[in-house]
Amino acid sequence: MERMRLAPVPEECRYQINHVASYLMHISDIYLSMACYYVDQKGMPPFVMFFEEEAELKRQQAKHFLRFLRKRNSTICLPVIERSDIDNWGSAMQALTSAVQKEKMLQEILEDLKKVVTQTRETELRPFIIEFLEKQKRNVEYLESQISYQKLLEEKKKIESDFEVSAETSASGRKT
Repeated sequence: MERMRLAPVPEECRYQINHVASYLMHISDIYLSMACYYVDQKGMPPFVMFFEEEAELKRQQAKHFLRFLRKRNSTICLPVIERSDIDNWGSAMQALTSAVQKEKMLQEILEDLKKVVTQTRETELRPFIIEFLEKQKRNVEYLESQISYQKLLEEKKKIESDFEVSAETSASGRKT
């Protein structure tokens, strides 16, 4: 029995899906780089596991979009996204801030895809996009909460450092 051939995805929708898949692979690469950067550190930050899991998840999500295009007999043509030249992610705060920026950019790209999917009445993809956007919002919220946590840790370290300096000064007999 011959398989029923599905109509290709509309061109504007195909372009957006390729863009999403490419950006997902880009973020996956960044998360993997971040996770590897912090793994060797003493007292591994709690978000490293998130980075590792997201690297794999983003790659799987990209594959999902590409399979959708293949299933619909549409061309896969991923736009090239320049890889960041960052080998040193710096402080935890810098890495988390970068991750939030990337996740927000992905959220914008997904919103654009959702608009195109709605305009082209591509009903098969719409529920997946809506669910995906919900997950994106949770990712951004998680990363923002990690930034708040890192700020609290930095404030605590500063207070402890100030207290130690004050205690040393008092112990040596100098006035503070």
